[in-house]
Amino acid sequence: MLLEKLSDYLIEIGFSSIRLNIEHIYLFQQRLQKDGTIFTVLLFDFDQSNFTVQQFLSVRNQIEEKYRETEIFQTEFLCLLYGNESEQMKECAALYDCVWIINSSSKALILFENQSERFSEFRIALGDFLTESSRMKSKSFSLMNTLMVIINVIIFSIINYLLYKEEKSLLDYGALFWPLVKEEGEYYRLFTYMFLHSGKDHILNNMIVLLFIGDNLERAIGKWKYLIIYLFSGVLAGIVSMGYHMYQETTPMCVGASGAIFGVCGAVAYLIIINKGRLEDLSKGQMILFVFFGLYGGFTSQGVDNAAHIGGLLAGIFLTAILYRKTRAVYKQEEKSL
Repeated sequence: MLLEKLSDYLIEIGFSSIRLNIEHIYLFQQRLQKDGTIFTVLLFDFDQSNFTVQQFLSVRNQIEEKYRETEIFQTEFLCLLYGNESEQMKECAALYDCVWIINSSSKALILFENQSERFSEFRIALGDFLTESSRMKSKSFSLMNTLMVIINVIIFSIINYLLYKEEKSLLDYGALFWPLVKEEGEYYRLFTYMFLHSGKDHILNNMIVLLFIGDNLERAIGKWKYLIIYLFSGVLAGIVSMGYHMYQETTPMCVGASGAIFGVCGAVAYLIIINKGRLEDLSKGQMILFVFFGLYGGFTSQGVDNAAHIGGLLAGIFLTAILYRKTRAVYKQEEKSL
C-alpha cells in the first residue's frame, strides 16, 4: 500500500513517527540540524476516513497549538492529504499555503497555486519517491535478479541434458570439491558451483525464493550492488563450506545457489533492520521467520550444506553494510515562518 510505503520513506529520510490517538492521522517530525527548527508533517488518510473541512481544521490547529505552547523550538508545518482528490481535500488545501494532496490512485503530488515555495526541496524529494513508487508497481520483476534466475534455469537444463547423455557427474562441470580446489588449484569451482543444482526440486525451491526475495533487494539497493552481493555471497559461502569440511575431514561435493540466496536474505534482513523494521512488503518478523525456517530445515535434513548457508547469510549482511548507505534527510529550511 502506498500510504505504508510513504510512512516508511519519511522515516527513512530522517523523520520520527509520533503516535496520535486519532485514527487515520499520522504525525512525523524532524529536527533540522542547522538551527534546531522542527519540521512537522501531518498526514491525513482521506481514503480511510473522509474528513470534513471542520475536522481537518480542528486537528491541524490543535497540533500546531501544542507545538507553539512548548516555546522551545520553531516549527515548520506541512499537511499531506492522502486520497482520491475529493472535494473536501481540495477545500482543505485551499485554506493554507502548506497543504499538499497526494492522489492515491495516480500517485501524483498536487499543489494548488496558493502553496508556498519554502518546502521546495522536500517537494522534489517527495515527487521523486512517488514517481519511483509508480514505476515499481508497473514493473513486476527486477532486471538483474530475473536474469540470475534465467541463467540458473538455462544452465540446469543444459547440464541435466549433458549428464543424461555423457554419463558424467556434476564434478566434471564445476561442482565444489575442496581437495580439487586446494590441491589442484581449481579455484573457479568457488564460482561455478553456485550455478549447478542436483535436481528439479533443488533448483525449483532455490529459484522461487530468489525470484521474490532478490527482487526486493535489487529495487532497494540497485542492480550492480545486488549482483555484487549475490556473486560474492556465493563465493564466500563456498569458502566457508570448504573450511568447515576441511576441518571436519569430510569430502562432500557441493552444488547450488543456496549460499548466494542466503546472502540475498541476509542483505534484505539487514536493510529491514536499519529501515525501521520494513522493506516494501517484507517486515522484520517475516524475514526472521524465513531465515530461521531456512536454517532449521537445513539442520534437520540430510545432504544440506549448512556451512554454506550460514556463510552466505553472514556474507550478505557484511557486504550490504559496506555497500548500502541509507538516504538522509534532504529538506533544508529556506525561510523562517510561523
